[in-house]
Amino acid sequence: MALGKLFSAKLMNKMNKYTCGVFCRFKKIWRLAEQFKLIGDIGVLIISILLFFRGVILIMYSLIGVYYDMPYIYKGIIKYSNIIFMIIGYMFIIIAKEVFHRVKASYRLAMFLLCIDVFTTFMNTFTLFELINTGIVIILLYVFRNQFYRKNIPFIKKGYIISGMFTLILVLIYVFAGPDIQYQLINGGSTKRILFTNREFKIYGILTFVVAWFLTGVYNLFKPKFTMKIGLTKEEIDDVYEFLKENNGNTNTHLIFLKDKKLFWYSDKKVLIAYNKIHNSLIALGDPIGDKSLFSDSILEFQRYADLYGLRVAFYRVCWENFPIYHENGFYFFKLGEEAVVDVENFDLKGKKKQNLRTAKNKFEKNNYKFEILHPPISDEIMNKLRIISYEWLGDRSENRFSIGWFDEEYLNRGPIAVIRNEFDSIIAFASLMPSYDNNKSFSIDLMRYSKNSFNGIMEVLFLYIILWSKENGYKYFSLGMAPLANVGMLSRAHKQEKVAKFIYNFGNHWYNFNGLRRFKDKYQPDWEPRYLAFPKAASLPGLMISIIRYIAKPYN
Repeated sequence: MALGKLFSAKLMNKMNKYTCGVFCRFKKIWRLAEQFKLIGDIGVLIISILLFFRGVILIMYSLIGVYYDMPYIYKGIIKYSNIIFMIIGYMFIIIAKEVFHRVKASYRLAMFLLCIDVFTTFMNTFTLFELINTGIVIILLYVFRNQFYRKNIPFIKKGYIISGMFTLILVLIYVFAGPDIQYQLINGGSTKRILFTNREFKIYGILTFVVAWFLTGVYNLFKPKFTMKIGLTKEEIDDVYEFLKENNGNTNTHLIFLKDKKLFWYSDKKVLIAYNKIHNSLIALGDPIGDKSLFSDSILEFQRYADLYGLRVAFYRVCWENFPIYHENGFYFFKLGEEAVVDVENFDLKGKKKQNLRTAKNKFEKNNYKFEILHPPISDEIMNKLRIISYEWLGDRSENRFSIGWFDEEYLNRGPIAVIRNEFDSIIAFASLMPSYDNNKSFSIDLMRYSKNSFNGIMEVLFLYIILWSKENGYKYFSLGMAPLANVGMLSRAHKQEKVAKFIYNFGNHWYNFNGLRRFKDKYQPDWEPRYLAFPKAASLPGLMISIIRYIAKPYN
């Protein structure tokens, strides 16, 4: 007896150890899967699939339901419960996509509809299997409720068109087959009778379809939406100025004062990201500015903020020095071109390569033209003259935006303006200058406009005198702006996208003088600094670039 008890005790200990070992391994696997978000991804995928097929099942059940040879009251219960099933079924199909994308409101709506489904199933004497089936979806939704964190996702026309077409096919099947098809087939009903009888139920079929989409529209109206407020308030502009007193900016920073961007502040206004919503992405202009030690965390928080609305994040015109920061946050890179930066401290007009610049300068002085820097505030009289030149230069073209300034009096009054006057003291060309907010180390050019009455090569001379003026005033660097697609895809092992960009560069001069722009800026012997687009892997690079280009070319309202 004692031996038997001893054997049983050892066996129990081994079983406990084995059970504990299995449980511990399962717990580790579960935690590892949670760490890589596998459990959540799989769970949400399963729930969205189950909801979609639950919707189809409910509609098909309503289609084959039997309504004859029943007491009047019971027949009415089944008929109207089937109408509810159809509405719920359509809505399950429609919101399955949002459940997959983890929209919090879709979780609540799905849970509410499932509860109605259970109650209606019980009233309709569904089988226990059907109740268990719905119950499983409810349990899964509850278990994975924390996965639903998004406030909304972008309106994707293609997705709603597919949902609309699928639900329309179902309603057409219902309308033409009729809800009594099972009864008709059993009792030898003719095809004509099956297709064209029971007008009442055909009306129900159409109404349920309309009601389901109407309720879905109401549901979408009440979801939080990402709003892109146009224009910064005076308080926001003041905050930016105060921020720039303590933090360095870059060549893109001054464009914030166009007021067409939104500001993302991080860590009690220690880092600033200026961005716009372009299609389904938040596109930041340039690198973040502020405390560089917080750049990585600020980018991560910016990504989380965008993800709340199902939006992606990209950074337009970033420097290669910050590649490690973007890379650790999951970004890929595409070379947009190169920025021409002149070292004004070491700039001179000596040498054979500067012969054209010396000739242009001598001709300029000989004809009694004058170069002048206008500091804000600019008088109304001069601003009106600049506006006339700007309109004349634009012609039928429209102003660009986002990464380029446009003629706006308030914006132009936030920085110096370089002008050229002719022998009659009339302004015939101007260029607005953008400070980089780096303790007067560098600045860049923005608007460049000239009159039809100006001489050939006037912008060449204007650039030259701006460089000479910046040298006299203690600046170190002057940016001539970007040369788009310069030196992109030149190596044999370059990415396919960059080779496509090279093709555009080589053969796109019919529409845009890429080569001419590069040659023009090369006269000043600048250092060419590469600029990139940092984008997420999930984004379509061609689609993203097309969206950005179209946005820049779209006039600002």
